[in-house]
Amino acid sequence: MGLRGLNPHKVSTDTKIPYSTIKSFLYGKTQSLSGNNERKIAATYGVTVGTMYGEDYDSPMVKDVWVKGIVGAGAKVTLWNEGMGEGEGYTRVPWPPGVPMIEDLIAFEIRGESMPPYSDGDLVYVEVSDALPGPEIIGKLCVVELDNGDMLIKMVRRGYTPGRYNLHSFDGRPPIEDAQVIKAARVRAGTYK
Repeated sequence: MGLRGLNPHKVSTDTKIPYSTIKSFLYGKTQSLSGNNERKIAATYGVTVGTMYGEDYDSPMVKDVWVKGIVGAGAKVTLWNEGMGEGEGYTRVPWPPGVPMIEDLIAFEIRGESMPPYSDGDLVYVEVSDALPGPEIIGKLCVVELDNGDMLIKMVRRGYTPGRYNLHSFDGRPPIEDAQVIKAARVRAGTYK
């Protein structure tokens, strides 16, 4: 992957580096980027800095994700990453394509069939966040933990009571209404058959 020839708008949007900086470099007005910007671009596109400059002898950057538990899609499952540290999990899986490597992700294996295109055994990758559920999860596909301990993957909508949520499946099943959500993590990617 050589850098020259990339769309400067896309690179700027993907990396949050100012458009003028990217444009000047990609169009040859400046000959180099700062080391910080080089690393940010490389991490975003999942390559090494050397690969960005066409140095094929440089080995590609590899990053993977810990699978921290099982989440229900219709089936109720109560397994979360309780007691696991940052570098622990059940297994490691490859980083999902298209997600910048500057994010912090964990993965869950799905049990159940209510969230097509995901099905039993597929993986979902979610953001790692200590934030409590709030307005930022409304309208998002999330892995949620309910007050009864159930872990589900659902589309989150505003509930009838402040601080509660209606949780929807993609297959038309009735929603779980006015649920008390303890934890929520936005789904960033998934692998499915």
